[in-house]
Amino acid sequence: MEVIKLENISKIYTHYAHGIDRLLEIITHKPRHQSFTALYPLSLSFSEGQVVGIVGNNGAGKSTLLKVITGTLRTDAGHCEVKGRIGALLELGGGFHQDMTGRENVYLSGTMIGLSIEEIDAIYDDIVSFAGIPDFMEQQVKTYSSGMFMRLAFAVATCVEPDILIIDEALSVGDGAFARKSFDRIMQFKQAGKTILFCSHSLYQVEAICDRVIWLDKGHIKLDGMPSAVISAYNQFLTKTDTQQFSPVADNPPETTDNSPVLPETVPDNPPETTENSPVLPEAVAENQPETTENSPVSPEAVADNPPKTTDNSSDEISTEDKTEVANPPKQIENPSEETKTEVDNPPEQIEKPSKETKVDDVSSTNTARSGTAHITNVTLTIDGVLTGDLTLEAFSLKSELCVTIGFASDPKLPSPSLGLVIFSEDGRMITSAGTNHDGLPIKRDAQGNAKAKVNFPQLALLKGDYWITVYLLCENAIYVYDQANLPSKLKVHQQGLEVGVVSLPRQWTQI
Repeated sequence: MEVIKLENISKIYTHYAHGIDRLLEIITHKPRHQSFTALYPLSLSFSEGQVVGIVGNNGAGKSTLLKVITGTLRTDAGHCEVKGRIGALLELGGGFHQDMTGRENVYLSGTMIGLSIEEIDAIYDDIVSFAGIPDFMEQQVKTYSSGMFMRLAFAVATCVEPDILIIDEALSVGDGAFARKSFDRIMQFKQAGKTILFCSHSLYQVEAICDRVIWLDKGHIKLDGMPSAVISAYNQFLTKTDTQQFSPVADNPPETTDNSPVLPETVPDNPPETTENSPVLPEAVAENQPETTENSPVSPEAVADNPPKTTDNSSDEISTEDKTEVANPPKQIENPSEETKTEVDNPPEQIEKPSKETKVDDVSSTNTARSGTAHITNVTLTIDGVLTGDLTLEAFSLKSELCVTIGFASDPKLPSPSLGLVIFSEDGRMITSAGTNHDGLPIKRDAQGNAKAKVNFPQLALLKGDYWITVYLLCENAIYVYDQANLPSKLKVHQQGLEVGVVSLPRQWTQI
């Protein structure tokens, strides 16, 4: 059954340089405005129980489309029909009045989405319980922290039991335990067979939870179909766009068709300008969370803009227990031995040189996670079993063995998390990934919720080039990201022979 039907809808935004131009346009009947077409005429329909992802660059029309469906924006042409109650996570708290109390805003928001006073009374206690701020409901929301504000807005939007849930950008809000709780709430809607429209730049999450994906480009539908096919095509488009934008050879790009991949040979001789230790990484998989806590993920953009300061003698192992912002990099630890590890505590100024007896495999009793949270505690990289202190790790294609060891702490009450890593090329392209959930390794934790796991890449299949590694701590289904660590050491791969590309695939030649 169709629950949403759009017929030839379009939307054009107009802008007047001066307020009087609008009046002059009416009087003179001459246009005095600039126009921008956010949506060209398009038709779409969504069935009951579908989980639909919407992807596209900034300005593609994604948010405009969702606002049209929600009913907060009028179209210039066409017809939009919606059957059922809508719950929208577009601009959380957008309808809140700053001078009203939390309680008053609950009733205000409830009436705005069509609830009666009796219906709001019935769910009020559930809203307050989910938000977790009962002591502040009689205070004006202008006194709330951003986290409290987001908690209450999310609780109001999701406690309504909508038939259609619309999400713009974030699968979770807040920090720590509430972020996981909000993620679980959205997954409950999916399991209950609700229709969900999910707009996000996190392509991994879009492909993981959606059964249909729509790619919008400059107000047009570029592609509509299975997630794997659409995400693959969109990734190729992004790679081509980034290569043309940032590569010095973009003025004379190789001839390609819409379906042809952009080969790595287009940029290796003249890679984007970077410093020795600053990787160019893509957007984070982790959610954009308004509150930053000790254990909140560190975005790859932050690492790219502010790479960790290290010396040639610094250890390859990083410890991310009690995360800090990368904008304030940790102080140098001078001349650590191979058996020592750099611990990043909060704040970074309190870092002290660890004792020589500190073992890489030691899990400190202080590695405990707060309720409802999990975080990475340490990461170690070795090449052929050797842990060095170099910022650049030297490896040989098809000969060296790369080993990545990851430790984490988690709330024992949570399901056991999963681990993953992504290897990026120097220009930010994802080369390959690995994950315990995908590879079928259930992680067993100790009574405190701590665990370690390692992944080995024997006879490393990467061909010559520079690579960066990011590790992730994810939920049991490998969708929600608890934490991530962008490793400061660069992996430099050498090779013998003239084989070209990114990886060397196993093969066998036979003359026939």
